[in-house]
Amino acid sequence: MEIFERVFNSLAPRDTILETQPYPTAFFYSARSTAEPARAKPVEIMGALLRQLCSCDPDIPIKEPVASEYRLWKAKADKDGSAIQRLTEEDCTRLIIEITRDYSATIILDALDECEEDKRYHLREAFDTIISNSVSNVKIFVSLLFLQKLHLDGCRDIRISVKNNSDDIKRLVQSEVDYLSTKRLPLDCRISPKFRGQIVETLIDGAQGMFRWVEMSLESLTRTKFRPDFKIALGRLPSQLSGLYDNIHTQIAQTQTYGRIVATTIFKWLLCAQRLLSTQELLAAVYTAYADMPSSSAFNLF
Repeated sequence: MEIFERVFNSLAPRDTILETQPYPTAFFYSARSTAEPARAKPVEIMGALLRQLCSCDPDIPIKEPVASEYRLWKAKADKDGSAIQRLTEEDCTRLIIEITRDYSATIILDALDECEEDKRYHLREAFDTIISNSVSNVKIFVSLLFLQKLHLDGCRDIRISVKNNSDDIKRLVQSEVDYLSTKRLPLDCRISPKFRGQIVETLIDGAQGMFRWVEMSLESLTRTKFRPDFKIALGRLPSQLSGLYDNIHTQIAQTQTYGRIVATTIFKWLLCAQRLLSTQELLAAVYTAYADMPSSSAFNLF
């Protein structure tokens, strides 16, 4: 995800005036989620890409090919007394080709492997059609797990494995362990050079290219106060990120009543909110959930 953020930020226009951004960029992160099932559907993905390419800002008019299509479907719906028909994958593909006749565009799709497996090929076909039929230069940047295969005509297949970021992982581990040994560990758990080497080796081997695994593992280890317990915890680190998240969930479940309720309420808001909440908004939302509690209990939560 971080790689795609860097790519998108380098391509995203810094000005919202149409004339200053002739090369629009569309980005979508696919995900299999019960909270957002649309993020795994090809038709929704193509629709989201089309929306970004036809207008990057609410104050900028929608580009004519899409505006004309809307007027056509609206007139038909008004005549029939029906709802406006939603665009299909083929409609979105055709309109993207029409939009990019006069200028170049970039399409970025992260985590294609999270798309519905039986319909994933729809996106490959759509991208092949766009590349083959667009008059202007359309760049398509797609990521998926290396275990999956994707071939687009005329496109390079770049594979990134654990070996590609091993040096970065090593530097992160060494830096964090140094900080851990000088700032964060209790006095009775000072790290000798030999023990430090053991920690570094364990974290590098277990990371498997995952920066987040290193960060969460170190965060988990800092809660250990004594050397024997630290060694045991080091040897029992989960091999997958999901195991580290399971540990956090277990800790929340074992928290006292109010702490557990606050944590689960925060999760509910984060999952259901229609936009990113600020810290102040999230605190207010959680606090409201306890309006029926005795005032003393409610104030003691924060």
